[in-house]
Amino acid sequence: VGVNFSMTGEAMLMDPGCVLYEGMNPSATGYAGVQPGIVKDIEAASGQPDFLHVAYRIVASRALGIDASHRVANGWWIAKGMAFARTFPSAAARLVVRKLLFAVHSYDSWDLVTMARKDRLLAPLPLWIPFGALVALAGLALLRRRRDAALPLLFAGAGAVVLIAFYVSARQRQALVPALAIAAAIGVAEIASMWRERRREAIGAIAAVLLITVLLGVNGPAQREDAYGWGWRGDDDQQAFDRALALERSGDWTSADAMLDALQRDRYQPRRESRAVSSVAFYRARAALHLGRDPGPQLAIAAREAPGDVHLLALQAVLGDRAALTTAYALHDPFSVERALAESWLDAGRPDNARPLLADLAQRIPEWRTQTKN
Repeated sequence: VGVNFSMTGEAMLMDPGCVLYEGMNPSATGYAGVQPGIVKDIEAASGQPDFLHVAYRIVASRALGIDASHRVANGWWIAKGMAFARTFPSAAARLVVRKLLFAVHSYDSWDLVTMARKDRLLAPLPLWIPFGALVALAGLALLRRRRDAALPLLFAGAGAVVLIAFYVSARQRQALVPALAIAAAIGVAEIASMWRERRREAIGAIAAVLLITVLLGVNGPAQREDAYGWGWRGDDDQQAFDRALALERSGDWTSADAMLDALQRDRYQPRRESRAVSSVAFYRARAALHLGRDPGPQLAIAAREAPGDVHLLALQAVLGDRAALTTAYALHDPFSVERALAESWLDAGRPDNARPLLADLAQRIPEWRTQTKN
């Protein structure tokens, strides 16, 4: 801390506020970190490694009109994340619960492409213990009140709190494995002790551990969506959703709406982070506008499926909901809001309203790209 302050004038050079926002925003899924599109654009334009935290600070600086320090930028992004939690407490609570479940699930969600590739290369290894098995055995040691398991369980619990507070990534979760492995070994020792003493609880303990291990290894929609994002696998609904979005981009709104209608009847719930709105109903609302129908019913469904999404709020604002615009600026950076507003004005058939926003963004983005190369 002293070296940091003497060389830079700031005691803290890390960016926990940005990481908190990545795990607590309307597009967050609970797995890995979800950055705003404009942040990812700046990072990609920089051509530099580990530039994400700088991109976050650039956006905060431009939004505030100052050269924001680490502390100021972190505070600005934390405020955005907390605004989401206050405005949509039910959605935020569901997100926290998902992170709690993801933290103990056997599925490994990666936040770096290099780690994801290594995971795929190591997948065929025959010697493999599911993460859920460690959790089940460590839980047994806890329930049996083994004092020798207290320290490793405390260490693992502290690490799990960090995952739940921010987001769940297999890369960060690896830090829990040594402590969990020790606690799990104590759980195995407890089962062995009960077995030697021919106690009835031994069979029940073994059955419980096996059942929990199996349950924590069952992949649901969240895991399938994450795997699809890496291009590992995809079912018919996921591919159909992408085709529907492509049809909308090409202007074939009738075909897109028919495909989206089938997905909606199939109760498909996409989770596309900031790549797309995680709601079939939102894209049906867009199609309704272009086909001359009332988008209201679909927008109401979309508000439940993707509360706080910047594109949803922008479309609601364009259609006359003034409160939606205020919420959008509270939850998101102004540049993401303006881009979403421009797209929504185009959907509403008002290109004259979209042009000033697009022109303003076109002037700002090249300037950012120049700044990232300096």
